[in-house]
Amino acid sequence: MIHRTCTAAALAAATVALTATAAGASPDGSVTKTDACMPANTTVTVQNVERPINHLVLSVTNRGESPCTAYYYPRLRFDGSVPASVVGDSSPQAAVTLARGETAYAAIVTSAADDPRVTPASTVEVTFVDTDNSNDDGYPTTVALPDGTEIGPAAAVTYWESDLSSALGF
Repeated sequence: MIHRTCTAAALAAATVALTATAAGASPDGSVTKTDACMPANTTVTVQNVERPINHLVLSVTNRGESPCTAYYYPRLRFDGSVPASVVGDSSPQAAVTLARGETAYAAIVTSAADDPRVTPASTVEVTFVDTDNSNDDGYPTTVALPDGTEIGPAAAVTYWESDLSSALGF
């Protein structure tokens, strides 16, 4: 009985330690800070996906020398128009930290499936937000949209995700 209790306590402590490390803390418990991902240290792309319908995937890849963090969600404007809303149910984490070469993903919902009120769009302006989600980095980047992209009034973006399947799950 004592052995099982000690083992369970050790397992719980190890789980807490691993969770803290994954969330941006170093193994000794101190918090580590990384620079925000910005156009200067990343490559940003938008691609079509087969499913779900009316979705695109926005990818940000760290090409800087040190880790960067994609905070919350990207702010989007299609062809300089009204900003896209945010899919609130997609917020499993506040940040995705990327080592050099790693990628984070956000799904773009282009329109409601049955909404005929769509207009062609050729570019999207992507702006990264800061650590407390109150300001953007002030340096948006404009990315070409796939040919034939149409945007409707329900256009929205998910929070950043560390894997593609999670981003497209909303």
